[in-house]
Amino acid sequence: MLLLIILGVLLIGGIVLANVSYDFDMVGGITAIIAGVLLLIALIMLPLSYYGIEGEIQEYKSVVKSLEDARERNNDFENAALQQKIIDTNRWLASHQYWNNTIFDIYIPDEVTQLKPVR
Repeated sequence: MLLLIILGVLLIGGIVLANVSYDFDMVGGITAIIAGVLLLIALIMLPLSYYGIEGEIQEYKSVVKSLEDARERNNDFENAALQQKIIDTNRWLASHQYWNNTIFDIYIPDEVTQLKPVR
């Protein structure tokens, strides 16, 4: 949310600067254009990123379920094959939990913070 607020303030500031001051009208115009384009991109990426990560959360739950099923069957070969998927899933989870605590937190569902690493 902070990212969108910053871009909105830059857009408004650029528009005001372009209209108020004759000396800085080009700087204000360029600032407004760049901030406007970045704000538009940020707003377009919001649902795309958010729902993409929602799909990845479902994949995480599927990996956890598959791992539980494999452990119940005590199939060592299947457990060995799942180790790489466990590593990839935990890497994905750690990355998204980190980014959820930054300025880009609006793009990541808060459900990610409730997930635990696969063991």
